[in-house]
Amino acid sequence: MFTYPSRFTPFNSIYIKLCNSLDTFFNTLKVFHFRMKGIKIGKNCRIYQGVRLSGNIEIGDDVRIGSYSYISTYSDGQVIIKNDVLIGSCSYIGSGHASVSIGNHCIFAAGVFISDSTHDISDVNVLTKHAPVISKPTEIQDNVWLGFEAQVLAGVTVGQGSVIGAKSLVTKNIHPFSVAVGIPARFVRDRLAQPLAGEVVG
Repeated sequence: MFTYPSRFTPFNSIYIKLCNSLDTFFNTLKVFHFRMKGIKIGKNCRIYQGVRLSGNIEIGDDVRIGSYSYISTYSDGQVIIKNDVLIGSCSYIGSGHASVSIGNHCIFAAGVFISDSTHDISDVNVLTKHAPVISKPTEIQDNVWLGFEAQVLAGVTVGQGSVIGAKSLVTKNIHPFSVAVGIPARFVRDRLAQPLAGEVVG
């Protein structure tokens, strides 16, 4: 591990403290800005660089939202994020005309996509771009881990304690304490059963 020469150590220590202080200051400013826009944000939350929040959003305590993530709703949509949640960088969470609910103690890797809406493509005479939006409540229950670039589509419930593998596409409900991977995501193991040695899913 790299170490600074002893003559630079005091300066380095002061510089790190200054950076931490500035980081705390700008985070406080961002939280204040979003609260002034009507977004409910709890205590001890950290909102990193480039995050965009827009619409009817409620965020609990001890939530971390990674850089360049985007959370938005239509006027009649809602996103609820409970306590102790980590959302990785470049993630998107969107609500159309229903709701997206994220439980306590969840962890999302970078690039996660969660939505409660899709386009109705049943009428081929209507341009897809102008097709009506269909919205269904989407729920991520407590203690769920979504791997890198996992996607959860409208109307899906991901059960408590579940793990969704990287780049998986969740189109149907996932039972609690399940491990699911793939496109579409398929059940591969019950977490309450004996774990597999060296298993990696995220």
